[in-house]
Amino acid sequence: VLLDTQRCAYIAENVKLLTDSAATADEIRNGFGWLEQKVQATTNSTVVIFFSGHGDRLTTEQDYFLLPHDYKEKEAHNSSNFATVIHSKEILELVNTRLSNCKRIVIFFDCCHASGIAEGKAPGNSLPDDFLNQLRQGEGRVIFSACKNYQFSYALRVDENGLFTKHLCKGLQTNCGTNQSGYVTVIQLFLYVNREVVREAIANNLDQIPVLKVSDLDGDFPIAY
Repeated sequence: VLLDTQRCAYIAENVKLLTDSAATADEIRNGFGWLEQKVQATTNSTVVIFFSGHGDRLTTEQDYFLLPHDYKEKEAHNSSNFATVIHSKEILELVNTRLSNCKRIVIFFDCCHASGIAEGKAPGNSLPDDFLNQLRQGEGRVIFSACKNYQFSYALRVDENGLFTKHLCKGLQTNCGTNQSGYVTVIQLFLYVNREVVREAIANNLDQIPVLKVSDLDGDFPIAY
């Protein structure tokens, strides 16, 4: 979607896509380094980060982590070894330190969505509020989360993507459902995604409400057109 010349039109060399077996912990970390290098030369960058997959947290600690394609369950629950998972501290360091010179950072999290209707990881494994609040430190931080921290993030069996990702892509591709020319701003996009996810969730007897967290945003800004 970001590379679509009729919509987002991001320059190909500025986009890194990792899917399926390519989305390993090492490759995600390499992507963090690539992103840091890309923004070093300017203070006017807009950075967009998207993660769709599963998340988890330690049962005895507040540590939260994202689970790449190659994650090992034993490592995910061993607080001394996070080699195949992406710890929340790594993401916080990326956003609040390594990318601190960026003017705007937009992050999309579609975590813990299920492969079938009414299936999902436990609500306690959703993105915790304390993690999201730490992420929005600094200026111009916009964080989209697929659901509230006590909810599931669902995928219907008839869809390729989860409800959140499905309507996020539609919003970017159709100018938030209008199919008109003009820019799509982050606030417009959230309002569209929130409305459509809630509508389809209710229609399928599900409970999912996307969440927006914003820090020091001095105005709405375009993310697509």
